[in-house]
Amino acid sequence: MTFRFNASLMFPCVLALPLAAQSGRMPLQDAPAHTVLVDDDDGRVEIVPPAAPATAPARTFHGGSVVKAPRVSTLFLGTAWSARAHAGVMRDLNGALVAFGVSERFAAMKSFSLTAYSFPVAEEGVVPFLPQGPTVTDLALQHFLHAALAQGRLGRPSPESLVVVFLAPGQNLTLGGKAAGEAFLAYHSAYHDEAGLMRYVVVPFGASVTATAHAAEQALAAAILNPDGDGWY
Repeated sequence: MTFRFNASLMFPCVLALPLAAQSGRMPLQDAPAHTVLVDDDDGRVEIVPPAAPATAPARTFHGGSVVKAPRVSTLFLGTAWSARAHAGVMRDLNGALVAFGVSERFAAMKSFSLTAYSFPVAEEGVVPFLPQGPTVTDLALQHFLHAALAQGRLGRPSPESLVVVFLAPGQNLTLGGKAAGEAFLAYHSAYHDEAGLMRYVVVPFGASVTATAHAAEQALAAAILNPDGDGWY
């Protein structure tokens, strides 16, 4: 399925976005320094660091939110995903997130008060969105998500919903001026849209499909356990 996204709606809405669409703040107080970056509008964001451990890190509860019954969907963002050669890659990445919901790792996460996991749409769709300039920023992604919601390309967000955004191979990304691949492998964040609280995970394409899937699983786990920066970290 291919979404025809009207990119002209994206940048004109930058100045018109209400305060409700600005990025949420993630305190992450006392979080290990290598797991946090400051984003494009000075919020603190939990990342998957380049030297991420193979096993899940120990987490401490800080009294905040947990997504107890996560409902996950994916967006494949970028013109390169439209190439026939990448169809199998998209299936593999979706499959990895489906498998995550029945994995031992997710089963262990149920001790954090999780009750269920759903991946209701096998493929949310490809959005052949090409940002202005060679590099996309987190703020640009937020504006894209805002426009996609306004156009009905995404379902209305809920407290349990998480959108995993896979960037196309070759698409460069920065977070607070730091480059993907060098400073982080993936991250999760949130902002307050007119439609509701939008929680999302961003995964740039990595060294391989396996590496990209692993980074996505780690960032998704963090988004579930620590969606607002005050949960388990």
